[in-house]
Amino acid sequence: MAACGLFLFLQASTVALSQGPTQDVTIKLPGAKLPPVGFSHSSHVDGQKLQCALCHHLDPAQPKACTTCHKPEAEGKTPSAKESFHQQCVTCHKEQAGKAKKPDKIPTKCNGCHKR
Repeated sequence: MAACGLFLFLQASTVALSQGPTQDVTIKLPGAKLPPVGFSHSSHVDGQKLQCALCHHLDPAQPKACTTCHKPEAEGKTPSAKESFHQQCVTCHKEQAGKAKKPDKIPTKCNGCHKR
């Protein structure tokens, strides 16, 4: 019986992961001083070949919005949404720009993502 449950879970996970990102999103945090950030799932997953679990680290089979767990203020060991985005996104962008043939195509400064 347990094996059957595990099989069904793995099947559902595989289907969810194989579907890939469904849409691009706009990241808008309450009280933010800078404009919202447009995030292209297709650019990051299809173009850069990043794994969903890189951002959706708790349950990549059933991804939720980052702000489901990352709130406006840090809670315990969970960083705030702003801290989490900046730590994850800016760190990765700077690493990728350092390796890229065209580093100016990878935004590493605030106005590169926060478009007015």
